[in-house]
Amino acid sequence: MTRDDIIREFSRIYYDEERKSPILKSTRWMGVPIIKAPTDLWMYQEIMWETRPDIVIETGTWQGGSALWFAHMAEIMGMFGVISIDIHHIVGLPQHEKIKYLTGSSVSQEIVSMVDGYIRGAEGRMGRTPRVMVVLDSDHRASHVLQELDIYSRLVTPGCYLVVEDGNINGHPVLAGWGAGPMEAVHSWAPRHPEFRVDRSREKFLLTMNPEGFLKREGSDG
Repeated sequence: MTRDDIIREFSRIYYDEERKSPILKSTRWMGVPIIKAPTDLWMYQEIMWETRPDIVIETGTWQGGSALWFAHMAEIMGMFGVISIDIHHIVGLPQHEKIKYLTGSSVSQEIVSMVDGYIRGAEGRMGRTPRVMVVLDSDHRASHVLQELDIYSRLVTPGCYLVVEDGNINGHPVLAGWGAGPMEAVHSWAPRHPEFRVDRSREKFLLTMNPEGFLKREGSDG
């Protein structure tokens, strides 16, 4: 087996789609379910420390484990806060002073206006334009991810990251029958947006649920 074969096979074993991903479904952050590979969480920590975003925008809340994780990182790093968006109103989400939950479609004008308002409010309180990082983890259909890319890419600060999660589905290497998903959306969108580049160095831990999904906005905000 080649190195790439080993990585793909381990990814399939880890995801274990035949048993509905029992490892992922039993992963917790401070007791709260979180469907993310620990290697990706560690990479987020490295990215956040290096690029110093003030705000992380997350689409797809689920049970709030990743929102809480980002909030704890925000607290440690002195960031302004975290926005977590989900189409469903979820009862019992973990609460933290750094988290702002929004309920609605991530691509609706109402939610986008609320996100813009949050950023403007942060700018007023901080006295400068906040640095923004975005993580897309909601509806994984390519059509929806493309809408999110068009909407949220404009908010990403030069030097910061736009992360498209779950590019591993649709046979990359799991859930081969899914249909066009996040990776296909990136393949369609990225060539038209040279201000972003796919940063494969962020896959250095080999196991990632976000292959080709770490997009860095080029340039510097000075």
